[in-house]
Amino acid sequence: MDVERIERALREGPPDEPAYVPGHFRRSSAARWNLAYTAVAVAAALIIGIGVGITLDVLRGGGIGTEPPAVLDPADLQGTWLSDEILFQDWVDALLERGFTTDEIAAHLEDDNSFDRSLRWELIITADEMTMWGSADGAPMVLLTSDVYTILPDGRIRIGGAGTPECQPLVVDVALDGERLTFSRPDLLGCPVGDRIAAVGFFELTGYDRVE
Repeated sequence: MDVERIERALREGPPDEPAYVPGHFRRSSAARWNLAYTAVAVAAALIIGIGVGITLDVLRGGGIGTEPPAVLDPADLQGTWLSDEILFQDWVDALLERGFTTDEIAAHLEDDNSFDRSLRWELIITADEMTMWGSADGAPMVLLTSDVYTILPDGRIRIGGAGTPECQPLVVDVALDGERLTFSRPDLLGCPVGDRIAAVGFFELTGYDRVE
């Protein structure tokens, strides 16, 4: 086989095609380095962009991809709401889990709050007032308290007026899902233990269904 003749023919090629040059289509080392530098630059830009975005989100208060809580309209809450029934032992266990002591619970029960089997509450909400009723052991509902309320800009509800430095008005999270009303995180800063136990029971340990 005439190797030199074959290589000469490849170099010359057809008259209308560019001449073949051995190694012409191999990537040069300079091209490989340029590609590597480009990849590093793109990666660095992405990292910097993500870092700047996270920093701006932190400065703005956080919550990437989240929406502010929906603020209920008082008209959505108006009506009569009846709670689930909560059994005595479930009520005690839930209070113990939330840090109340057996002595505190016993003292609360001795203070005209005694029951043996179950509790149920009723909540009547108007445009600016909440009235709370309670039933122990299946007895008829009795009036517990009635007070003004305000829906705060963050979606929580404040119940009561100005309060005192020692006992601030109750603030509670609220959620409405169709005809189901639930509360959470009742906060009575500085108030007596008995008031805080009552608030936890009424607002956190059960949900409420709208009564037609």
